[in-house]
Formats: sequence, structure tokens, C-alpha cells
Amino acid sequence: MGCLVRMGCLIVVLIGGAAAYLTRDQWMDKLPGRTVQTEPTRTTRAPDAPGSPSSQGTAGSGQRVVDATGWMPLTEAGARRTRDSLQKLSGPRGPVFITLSGSDVASYVFLQVAKQMPASTDSFAARVDQDQVRLRARMKTSDLGSSVIGVLGSLLGDRERVEMAGTLRVIGPGQAEFRVTEVKIRNISLPDAIITRLVSPLVRGPRPAGLDENGLPISIPSYIGDVRVSNGRITLYKNVQ
Repeated sequence: MGCLVRMGCLIVVLIGGAAAYLTRDQWMDKLPGRTVQTEPTRTTRAPDAPGSPSSQGTAGSGQRVVDATGWMPLTEAGARRTRDSLQKLSGPRGPVFITLSGSDVASYVFLQVAKQMPASTDSFAARVDQDQVRLRARMKTSDLGSSVIGVLGSLLGDRERVEMAGTLRVIGPGQAEFRVTEVKIRNISLPDAIITRLVSPLVRGPRPAGLDENGLPISIPSYIGDVRVSNGRITLYKNVQ
């Protein structure tokens, strides 16, 4: 009889131990001095809404499409954000300068330049490279002019990628220029004399005073007095004179 009692107790203990093991998640963290390590919570970050600060940089650029080499398509939204940001400089109590996203200012600048390009031009994209800005597009070879065709001749196809690099400069009230210092066609650099022959015919109408022979005119607010390009950002300064 005693043996049966001991065996019954053992069975009860085994059943209790098994139950305790199976429910350990419910009571182990309540033991005194017990520290429970929990698995880090994983969160899924929602996409930045267009216009939100985290998606914009200083000026705001929405959800930009940037390829591996840093080229960004020109967008009306980027140009509009730049115009809106420039309004901050217009007031007498506004800041004296503002630093904007390079991609947005590039859209603001180069959408104006794009209107001066031949109608065959498409696939516009821009990139800010140190203290220079770059514009690339695809054009009909016949629209490049006889000077370019004469130099490169049979090396060119019917359409080619053209890349221009240069600087931005304010040349007068309400007027700036994109001064082209480098042109590549299919990664072939053009001589300086050919650059002038390619760029000059792109200026439509009267040439603004102070426009460089390699410059393309850009309209800006009259209160902008200077512009600086550095490290992928573009800073515009109020004319305080």
C-alpha cells in the first residue's frame, strides 16, 4: 500500500512538472530577480509622404527617383518647391540666404534651359557634382549643328546623349546664367570652341546683358543676389544692397 502511495505521488509530481514546463511563459517573468530578454520589436516604416521633411531635405523633393550615379529627372514638383522656398527671402524680415536640395533647384533651373533646347530633346536629368551642376538629355544628331557633326562625323548615331556641365551665376536683377564649361557627346568631350558654337544658338531672343558666350539665361526673382553650389546643395542669397 505504501508503495502505491509513493508511486501515486511521483505521478502527481511528474504531471505538475510537465504542466509547469508547458506554461513557463506565463509565470517565469514573475519570479523575483528574474530578467526576461525579449525579442526586439520590428517596425515597418511607412513611405514618406510627398512634401514631408524626411523625404525632402531642406527644400523638399518628395519621393525622388535617383539612379546609381546620382542623376535625377527634372520635375515640375521640384521646381515648384524651389519657387515656394524662395518666397521666404522676399520679405524684409526673411532670411538672408536659404540652402535648398540640389535636385529641386536643378529642376527649377534646367526646366527653363530645357525650353531653349531643340524640340527633339528628351530624357532630361540633372546632377549636382561638387561646385558644378550637370544636365544631360538625348537629342537628334542633326540638331547638334554642323560644327559638332563635322568634328565627330560618323561616330554619331541618329540620336545621342548630350551632357553639359557648368556653373550658376547671377548676372543681374532677375537674371542668372548656366555657364557651360564642359560638353560630352557619348562620353566624348568637345573642344572649348565647339562648345561655344553649340551653346550660343540655343539662346532665343535678345541676349541678356552680361551673359557669357557659353551661358544659357535663367530667370530668377529680382531679390536673389548670389548663388553658390557645394556638396550637392545649392545656397541662394538675398540681394541686400
